[in-house]
Amino acid sequence: MIQASKRSILSAPPLKCFVSTLRNCKSSSSSLYPDKPCWLIEDGGFHFITVWIQGKVVQVDDASHLITIDDGTGVAEVYSCDRIPLGHSWIRIASNEGLYVMVFGVLTQSCYVPKIRALKIANLSDNPALKELWPLEVEHMVPPAQSSIC
Repeated sequence: MIQASKRSILSAPPLKCFVSTLRNCKSSSSSLYPDKPCWLIEDGGFHFITVWIQGKVVQVDDASHLITIDDGTGVAEVYSCDRIPLGHSWIRIASNEGLYVMVFGVLTQSCYVPKIRALKIANLSDNPALKELWPLEVEHMVPPAQSSIC
């Protein structure tokens, strides 16, 4: 068994959610990941470490390595895009605003425009079915009260 202090944040499954969910989270702690940032969804009592969102790129700030994603429920700022695999080339591709993308990362600030540190970004624009299926995936991820993935 892996000791709690040795666990990677990548070993916790991401919370698939809408941006609106990330607006009302509180910083929390986790017994499984005591030295990692953990978040609590206030209205559901659900803990998580990583998030997965999908949406349209509406703004690119190449100098700050930041993109803004709109998923229809709100916008989130995704930063450190230059630190992901192929990050510098990805930002150039993303400068074509309007791409439909998935973002896997760590929530670092819960507010009206949540902040996410990118760990992975993928362009899903070539497969419109993924956009249509996303709301169903999120609905199936609705966590039961008082559960946790971290």
